[in-house]
Amino acid sequence: MIRTSGAPHLGLGHLMRSLALGEAFADAGWSVVFYATVPAFLQERFAAVTVLPPAHDEHDLLQDWTDPRWLDCVRSADVVVGDLYALTADWQRHCQQAKPGRLVMVSDPPLGDFRCDLLVLPTVFDLTAVANLPQGIPVLTAPQHALIGKPLRALRQGAKTGQRLLISCGGGNDLGLAARCLRALAADSALASVQGTAVLGLLSAPARDEVLALAAGLPGLEVREQVADMANLCAGHDVAFGTPAGAALERACLGLAQVLVPIVDNQLALGRGLQACGVATVLPLGADEQAIATALRAMLQDPAARQAQAATACRVLDGGGAAAVVYAVSTTFFPSDDGQAPDVS
Repeated sequence: MIRTSGAPHLGLGHLMRSLALGEAFADAGWSVVFYATVPAFLQERFAAVTVLPPAHDEHDLLQDWTDPRWLDCVRSADVVVGDLYALTADWQRHCQQAKPGRLVMVSDPPLGDFRCDLLVLPTVFDLTAVANLPQGIPVLTAPQHALIGKPLRALRQGAKTGQRLLISCGGGNDLGLAARCLRALAADSALASVQGTAVLGLLSAPARDEVLALAAGLPGLEVREQVADMANLCAGHDVAFGTPAGAALERACLGLAQVLVPIVDNQLALGRGLQACGVATVLPLGADEQAIATALRAMLQDPAARQAQAATACRVLDGGGAAAVVYAVSTTFFPSDDGQAPDVS
């Protein structure tokens, strides 16, 4: 049972990395049920699993425990996985009462209070830099446990060598980052003719209108909205601009060089990890248009540096993290009678 969701106020990162994990569970022979809101444009991606849409307002996830469908599923599940920041210690305590000893939480720093049996931090490269780690709970980290979906793994071909730019700043509110990037491109003569694609997520109407107006002045950019098949779209590009969120791990797996700007605190740990590994160029939180233009110009005009970063990215992110989490869940909760790990390869 996987509790996650995707909506404008939540973004799509939790939902998509949970899908990657659900695919890996299904491949290992598990039956998978999602209790989640799935936007219409992504519903086909969830065809291989069961989806139960919550009937209540997801600003208060403690309401899960008033839904008989959720209670029935939790009680019958072998393992419950939760991936939303609003799944508080109280929510986890309810889960432990209904399903003792079988709760897996997926999260990012800064960490809250956890009452789980296994913690997955798929965007943490350096565990020693994470504050408030829960005591006595096994923890899995990136890159070994980065949650990257099957479609992306299937398209791995090594480092990219061209100059097509992908702008993708998240599935929900990007706090104006896509517009900031487009203004940076338009103001720089070396970048105004760049070829590529700008992808829009679940933006508000004013934010969407602003991005479309800016893109109209950049003839080399195509605008796509609410793209379900991001794997093939990413594979057709060489350099990416976005945030250090889960999608940055997916693009690294495909061998794209990247310029990233955090927009919220929970992206800072991944940004530090990617930068330290040489997997991306990460600018400070709130980087302005000039800084963005300078970093993109350097990336696009220096093929050796761009290809070196892309090759490192492809090497560091092998795409097997979701299967590694499934293995850890199986061996932690269901060891064989002789004490040996079951064959879940």
